[in-house]
Order: sequence, then C-alpha cells, then structure tokens
Amino acid sequence: MSVEQTNQDMEIRIDELEKSEKFYKNILNHSQDLVCIAGMDGYFKYLNPAWEKIVGYTKSELLAKPFFNFIHPGDHQKNEEEVAQLTDGKVTIDFENRYIHKNGTIITISWKATPIVEEQIIYCIGRDITDQIQIKKELDEYRNNLENLIKTRTNELKQEIIERKKTEVKLRESEKKSLTWLEASPVCTKMVDLDFNLQYMSSAGVKGLNIDDISQFYGKPYPFDFYPVSFKNLMTMNLEKVKKTGEIIEQEGSVVDINENELWFHSTLVPVNDDEGLIDYIIVVSADITERKQAEEALRKANTRHSAMIANIGDVIGIMGTDGIMKYKSPNIEKWFGWKPEDLIGKDGWETVYPEDIERIQKEFYALLEKDNASTTVVYRYKCKDGTYTWIELTAVNRTNDTTINGILLNYHDISKRKQAEEKLNQAQKMEAIGTLSGGIAHDFNNILFPIVGHTEMLLEDVPEDSPFRDGLNEIYTGALRASDLVKQILTFSRQESGELKLMKMQPIIKEALKLIRSTIPTTIEIKQDIQADCGAIKADPTQIHQIIMNLATNAYHAMEETGGELKVSLKEMELGPLDLINRDMTPGVYACLSISDTGMGMGKSLIKKIFDPFFTTKEKGKGTGMGLSVVHGIIISMNGAIRVYSESGKGAEFHVYLPVEKSSFEKQEIHQMEDPIQGGIERILLVDDVRIITKNNG
Repeated sequence: MSVEQTNQDMEIRIDELEKSEKFYKNILNHSQDLVCIAGMDGYFKYLNPAWEKIVGYTKSELLAKPFFNFIHPGDHQKNEEEVAQLTDGKVTIDFENRYIHKNGTIITISWKATPIVEEQIIYCIGRDITDQIQIKKELDEYRNNLENLIKTRTNELKQEIIERKKTEVKLRESEKKSLTWLEASPVCTKMVDLDFNLQYMSSAGVKGLNIDDISQFYGKPYPFDFYPVSFKNLMTMNLEKVKKTGEIIEQEGSVVDINENELWFHSTLVPVNDDEGLIDYIIVVSADITERKQAEEALRKANTRHSAMIANIGDVIGIMGTDGIMKYKSPNIEKWFGWKPEDLIGKDGWETVYPEDIERIQKEFYALLEKDNASTTVVYRYKCKDGTYTWIELTAVNRTNDTTINGILLNYHDISKRKQAEEKLNQAQKMEAIGTLSGGIAHDFNNILFPIVGHTEMLLEDVPEDSPFRDGLNEIYTGALRASDLVKQILTFSRQESGELKLMKMQPIIKEALKLIRSTIPTTIEIKQDIQADCGAIKADPTQIHQIIMNLATNAYHAMEETGGELKVSLKEMELGPLDLINRDMTPGVYACLSISDTGMGMGKSLIKKIFDPFFTTKEKGKGTGMGLSVVHGIIISMNGAIRVYSESGKGAEFHVYLPVEKSSFEKQEIHQMEDPIQGGIERILLVDDVRIITKNNG
C-alpha cells in the first residue's frame, strides 16, 4: 500500500470519527434522560440540557458547585461509598439517589455510572423515577424471580452436561497426516490434534512470532503459554466446539510474540475427517489483521464513550427521513416493542401507527418539516410486533439540515401504564360523581313523593267508592309508588340506603322468583334451573336478593323476547383462591355463585364496559330506565361480592354473581313473651321532618 493511499484512508477515518461524534452529541443534546460526566474531584464536567428541565438549576449553577450540594443529605454517605467504588476502578455500578429541585421538591433519580480511572472521570446516565418507584419495585421483583429461574436452570444444564460427558465415548487418537503447505503464503496455517497439541505451523507464523525454530513447540499444547489469557480461552473454547460439533468457526483475537509484541489475527478453524468420517485433526488458518485493527482502535475509542451512553438510555431512539421512511432504530426497541431494528429500517414509519391516529400524527410531521430544529411531542398508539398496540409519548426534532442525522430525530417513551391508570381514575371519578349526584337527587325526590303518596292515601280513604275522582286518584297513587320504587333503586345504586341484612339461604328466594318470572314471560322461553341444595348461607337482605334475580332474569327475557330461547339459572358453592378474586374488596374463601344465562343476541366487549353505568340502556323507550344493572352492581359490591359477565355478539350472555358464604350457621332465636300487653288509648303519632310539606296536615 502506498503512502498516498494510507493518508487517504486516514483522512476518511478521521472524517467518519467527526461525523460519529457529531451524531452522538446531537442525540445526547435531545435526550430526555440526564447525562453527565462527573469528576472524581466532586464537580460536574459535562451536563446535557435535560438537567435544567428536570433539576431546575441552570447548567452554570450546577457546574459551579460540588454535585453533593444538590443531593439530598440523607443520601450523602451512600453516594460517597458508591463514588469510592468507582474511584477504585469498578467498571459499572447502578444506584439511586434523591436530588433537591430548585423549587425545594425531592426528585428520585436512577443512575448507571461507568468510571474512566485514568482520566479521573465518571460517565453517568440518569432518569427521573419519582413517579415510577412502585413500578420499579415490581420490575425488580420480576427481575429477581427471573434471575433465580435462570440460575436454577443453568445449574440443571451444567449437571446434565456433566452426566452426558461421563457417557461420551472417547474419540480415537488420530494419526499424523502428511500435508503439503504453501510455505510462501502470507497466511499462517497450523495443524493441531484432538488433544490440541501443535503438530505443524507454516513459515508465515514462524516469521510473525519472531521464532527461529517452530519445531521446538511441536507436540506442545496450543495456544502457547505466552499468548494472552483471553486469546487462549477463546481459542480453546472454539477448538472444543469444533471437536464436538464439526462446525467451521471464525474468530478474531490478539496474541503476543515471544518479544511481547501484540499481533491481531483473523482465524478460521476447520475440522478434517478421516476415511470413516470422524474428526482426525483441526486446521487453523490465520490472517494478520494488525494494521486494520490499529486503525479501527482509534475510531473505537472515540465512539466508546457515546455508545455506552446510548446503550443505557431507556427510551427508544429513531431517525425518520422526510419521506416517512425509517433510517435508524436503537437496539433496545426489541425490549420495549418486540421489533428488531432491521424489521423497521427502510420501511414506512406509518405502518406502526394505529390507523385512527395516522392522520393526526402526519399533520404534526408535516408541520415539523416547515422549520429546522423545531420540536413537538405527540401521544399515540404504537404497534408492537405481536400485533398489539401500546400508548407512547413521541418527541420529534427536525434535524434534516444536519448532515450527520439528516432526518427527524425521534424519542419513543412507553406510557401505557400511565394511560391505564388515568383511565381507571377517570372511571372511578365518574362513578363517584354520578353516585353522589343521584343520591342527592333521590333524597329530594323522595321528599316530593312523600306528601303525594300520603295525601293520595288519605283522599282514597275519604272519597266514596263510586266517586268519579277515584280512578284518577288510583292512577296518581300507582304512579307515585312506581316513582318511589325508582328512588329506592337510585338510593341502592348510590349506596345511601341499605336493607336489613340477615343470615339466609338463597334457594327459596330463587325458586320463588322463578315462579313469578315463569308467569310473566312467554312459553317460547324455556327456564332451566340447577340449584345446589347444600349451598351455604349468606348474609343479605332477601328483598335485595330477589331484586338481583328479577333484574338479571328480566334482562335475559328481553334479550330473547323476539326469538325465544333458553334461560338457565344455577346456584352452586365454590371456593375462590387469591388468583381467582375479581376485585380488591373480595377475600379468598367460599362463595355462593348465582349464574343466569340466556341464548339471546349477546353483546360485544365495548358494550360490556358500559352496562353497569347508571341510566345506560340499549332497550327501546318505555322498556327500561337503565338503572337495573346499576342497582344490581351496587347491591353486590355492598355485600363484598362481585359480578362477572361473559358475552359475545350473537352468542347470548352469562352473568355470574359471587356472594361470600358465612361460616356461622343459623342460630335459633329465643322468643320472649311480654308479661303485660301494651295499653291502647287516644295516642297520637308525632311526625318530624325538615320539609314543611311532609308534616303539613299530618299532625
């Protein structure tokens, strides 16, 4: 190679090095994680822009004081011990500590630190985990369980290998083969037997190792003792693998000659079989790549620092071209979303966006292209490799005029758990608000109904049977009673009215309710029942149990009203363990399971989520108020029970009600006879209420 060609190669490598450094600096400047270089003298040497956003202090404020000034005093001793470990040269450590924000709040940060002892600095990557402590604990528990499982399985595999080795037949000793080698070849060729003793080495190897006479090493173990331990271990491992499997294996490694000069070789290990097909010996062909390695080393040192930082960033990094084609994805994408980088690079970036979100995200994308270095953050659903979608928060920065990145720099942050928590909180708040509102309205409505019912009853007593007003009064009275019943349902839903709870068995009530239902539904609907006679007693209000059965059975009847079908009602006792519980208010134990199913039209998953919402109904006007299932749900939850629904469109529906069985049995109550009867006379009843119309004319 000419000197001119060598200079050109070096210029290319230097240009690549500069581009690489610029590439990683751009990524670090837009990272949402904390990145820093801390000196072992206690001061920061470098901080990325994320520090000002997360800690509150400016970069100049942070650089001006020792970093311990910003750390919570309670973590000083622990952090000093961790810094001491890094100062002693420990390669990498993970730790957490608390920083004090400029506004006085406490921030918990998770760190990964790598020391460079010879430069007296420490490279650190940090993430604000203040809102993720609980998630981290769960992940740590999962990780520990996984590590224990791996350790257990590794020990089992080791034992299996030991047992297998005991039964292996020792390979026969091979005879030395006479081979003709091209001594003038620049490639070094070696032959070793199955005990890994050197039998031959070509002249290229003799020259490379500065050895006058290679024959002095014939019959001795290969690799040689003066080789580095790392190379000896690698070569020995691969020789063992070739000996066992017969595979051709390639490796790279460095050796030293007898004068302690380091040389790099690319080696190919080839098994040679005898006439019977058994491995007889192994050929090792090595090419000197020392010059290439020296050039690569200069580039590697420049990239090592930034590569280590990128590898430890929790979020996925990507680059998209202006045409929407993905140009880069960081390797950790497989951990979060299942994809490998090569699955997405060169593909349309919109393929992983949920179809309903594509138009919205594309608008943000095209708006971003209008201004260099502009940024935006969007939330949307991202497609995982298994076909599912997860919520992410994407931060995008326009770097199309940057020759190193030349595209849109993307940062993907998984927020699926946060979304789930928000959805549950919104639903809980909605139900709480509806319950409070409906309870208040019901009480006021009760106050209105009370005088209507009372005065109507008195008028009915005073008006003669043949009076023309009697029918109208009966209609008013019936309507008021229906309204009063609706109020009771609303109060039950909002848990502001509870019935009298007593120890009871459900079997008689179920049978009584089914008799009533049979008389009110058409004969096209067949009722089947499977009532377990020895199902235990529960503590409940019989009226409410009757209400549950009637509401669920009526719903089933309405689902089959036009087509007919089969209504199944069953009761059985079952035991629920910790993994079987449906909600957090339940406890493991024995439950009475009431099941009511139909063969009607069924419903989809989206509908199932809404059926217990108050005033929600799919029935036509006049057939339901939307309170039936809400009341059922309220009653069951108030009894520390649960209800579960299974249904598909066109395949009917099943409702399973679980109520705790009481351990105590029925106790015989003593009947006390009154010694003296209560005297009657001209007594009056005093009615007290804060609403004037209720007490008016009732005194």
